[in-house]
Amino acid sequence: MNKLLRNCLESEDAVHKICEEINIDAKKAKELFAFISFYFPLLVKMELKIKKLNSKLKSKNTLINEALKYFAHLNSDGKFLRGTLIALGYQNSGKKDDNFLDLSIAYETFQTAILIHDDAIDKGDKRRGKPTINSIYKEKFKNIDDSEHIANSLSVCVGDLGFYMANQYIVENYYNSPNLAPTLKYFNDIVMKTACGEFVDVYLPNERELDDVEPLIMDIYKMKTAIYTVTGPYCLGMILAGDNNTKEVERILMDIGVAYQIRDDIFGIYGKHSLKSVTTDIEEFKQTILYSYAIKTPYKDELLKYYGKKTGKKELEIVRKILIDCGAKEYAENKMKKLFDKARKNIEKSNIKNKDALLGLMVYLEISSK
Repeated sequence: MNKLLRNCLESEDAVHKICEEINIDAKKAKELFAFISFYFPLLVKMELKIKKLNSKLKSKNTLINEALKYFAHLNSDGKFLRGTLIALGYQNSGKKDDNFLDLSIAYETFQTAILIHDDAIDKGDKRRGKPTINSIYKEKFKNIDDSEHIANSLSVCVGDLGFYMANQYIVENYYNSPNLAPTLKYFNDIVMKTACGEFVDVYLPNERELDDVEPLIMDIYKMKTAIYTVTGPYCLGMILAGDNNTKEVERILMDIGVAYQIRDDIFGIYGKHSLKSVTTDIEEFKQTILYSYAIKTPYKDELLKYYGKKTGKKELEIVRKILIDCGAKEYAENKMKKLFDKARKNIEKSNIKNKDALLGLMVYLEISSK
């Protein structure tokens, strides 16, 4: 998708041609062009900046040095969307310089750290097309009893290190900034809320007697996705620029983050991934808005025959059909659309300066799975 969108930089006409292929109207095509014109040149700067940071991650202790190499290898090749949102928030406050870059890199480093923890929790073996840190250590200690526990424990340690590296990077680069204290406070608040969202996300699949789980799921969507991915980085950029009036922006952007997570959950079951990818949510008994709707219908017992169980192609198709027949898929799609539409209307009537780029980000998120 990124290769396809890079072609859009040739001209706005190129955007329209590509958008015709993916069924995006002319207004959204213009917005998409505004976003990618901002995003891709910035992406080059962020890639160079994080490469420089990664090259400095060294230790005289050979074991820690090895761990830092693993971290540095993983701390690259991301989409840098959160770093881009920091830039949008910073420049929305009237700033034209690149003073946000170090904050963007710190945030992307925090993201790598929390993904390492996430992989340990989910027992993931691939991240950004690379082996996860827990899978590397699991292979390294495969001949030792309880190698999985050892690997996950080491991964948690490396992730912890990444959290504080991000924090330290902010302090080092903005030591003389009058906005360091509010920026660091807001950053740490994002980290804590993301951790809370992860806690509920891990806890909830084990609490299977609850009938109305949608409020808890919405809390996960807000803390683990919306704040971490959209509202947090954008407002963090605003605060670095000296603009602390984030409440209205947080309210508007929250809807984008929640809608994006709903889209991701729908795609998690109905997408065109490998079989393992589209069965993960089902096998892990993941609490999504599709699940929360389905268990309140007469299809609950039928769904629970398959949800949380080992899932092959046959079982996947049965679950997909159940979620369609009970109305869960339609319910999720309608809720997602309403939230995206609400966010669009609120952005258009707001005082946000870089509206087209922000609206273009919404289009980008919408088409990124197509």
